[in-house]
Amino acid sequence: MTRSRILPYSFFGLQGLSMLGSRMTSIAVGIKLFHDTGQATPLLLLSFFNELPLFFFGNWIGMAADRWKRKSAILVGDTGQMACAALLVGCLVGDIRSLWPLYAIAAVQGLFMALQSSATSALTPLMAQDKDLDRINSLKELLFPLAGVIAPSIAGMLYETSGLSGILAADLITFLLGTGGIAILALPEMRRDESREDRSGLWAEAVQELPVPLEAEAASVSVSVFRMVEFYSQRAS
Repeated sequence: MTRSRILPYSFFGLQGLSMLGSRMTSIAVGIKLFHDTGQATPLLLLSFFNELPLFFFGNWIGMAADRWKRKSAILVGDTGQMACAALLVGCLVGDIRSLWPLYAIAAVQGLFMALQSSATSALTPLMAQDKDLDRINSLKELLFPLAGVIAPSIAGMLYETSGLSGILAADLITFLLGTGGIAILALPEMRRDESREDRSGLWAEAVQELPVPLEAEAASVSVSVFRMVEFYSQRAS
């Protein structure tokens, strides 16, 4: 397989552009939510529900991404995240009486985020040459914190002048540029054993792998509950 040295940089550059817009919208949604409720708890719950799908269904989402074309999974994941961001903004701009629809949208957005992340992780070693793999992985891991540093400043300036709808429009522009660019890139795909996939369905494979995820998740839940009890005990004292 011939691997271009430019391809991974082009791919992650476009991903970073789309991620910047997504982070701007997330920050603007947080500002609006805090302004409307006067509480920080809904912001924490929004992030909590956004992470739940990856926590509970990460293994199954990864298996689904392996059976799907990586490029298709990335495009579907990015598009789904953009649609959920638009729904979040629409709910906040409109007259919403309950926060539970926001949490449900955040959970669905987390599903698309997990799909996109799994497909990107699987695609990275196919794009990069072996000698450049460490550098490309470092670049991939740098994108999210870098967007987290740049996005607040831009979101803060746009929020005062354009409001939540203006930031969503900026997010849409970065989404179209980033995802549109990825759509025209010639991304490599791993050869799959079609006969094996026909014999073993996704559900059968999920059931076969069930004990390991449940055991790991049970341990994670136990640690999380222990930390929450410890945290609130310290606050009470």
